Amino acid sequence: MKLKYFIVLATFFSVVFTSQIFAQHELIVQWDDGSGNIVQDALYNAVMGDTAANGSRLDLDRIYVLKAGGYYWNNKTIAANFPLRLVGEEPGSTFETHPPTVQMVLDINTGNPPGKMITSSDNLYLKNLYVIGSDEVGSSGYYQPIEINAVEKRFIVDNCVFERSDFSLLAWAGGHDNDIFITNCKFRNLIESNPTQQWTGRGISVWTDADTIVIENNTFFNVNMCAIQIENGAANYVRFNHNTLVNIGRAMSSTSNVWWR
Repeated sequence: MKLKYFIVLATFFSVVFTSQIFAQHELIVQWDDGSGNIVQDALYNAVMGDTAANGSRLDLDRIYVLKAGGYYWNNKTIAANFPLRLVGEEPGSTFETHPPTVQMVLDINTGNPPGKMITSSDNLYLKNLYVIGSDEVGSSGYYQPIEINAVEKRFIVDNCVFERSDFSLLAWAGGHDNDIFITNCKFRNLIESNPTQQWTGRGISVWTDADTIVIENNTFFNVNMCAIQIENGAANYVRFNHNTLVNIGRAMSSTSNVWWR
């Protein structure tokens, strides 16, 4: 067999084998009751309930697949001290479908507001999601809905939309030496609806040291304060490349001159 044909065949079997491995770890998360009615905390229940009899994680390589066109309404916080991978289905080419929508809502029984959407102290992977920072009645004052406190972990966020939040939807609030990759995302309409201060409206917040930070091929649109809020810490390697910034209220970054070593 000629080498080029061997390489093609080997590549084919490698792709098939890899796809089978991924499929073995996938868990499709249904968002409705079968009749189109939203099930509150469906995502929380799927993720936090995915445990063995002894309470350990059933599959540390689990990939939670969210349905295109679905609405994942959460009142409970997904507290992930384990690797968490949330991947939305591709919405397709027709306007009737949209990426999976992930949003915090008031509790249907008590009316109480949620706290955080996700807290993470381990690896996090988000892809093909539409994440809304306001609840279903329009309140957008939740502080850092996705908050990360991790040490030497890896965070990949790709092809997601983050919208409608007074403060950054994504925040690295504690820990150190993490690797952060944010690519092909849209951060838009991050503006306090009735402005009370000059500090609201942030794309991404970083409060701690990091090892590697790559922010590439993203769009920041209608962000009241800055695309990147850097309050503390620095990174060994930073790449901010091929991003589009439109209508940024104050500056690209709060303290970019001290971010990289």
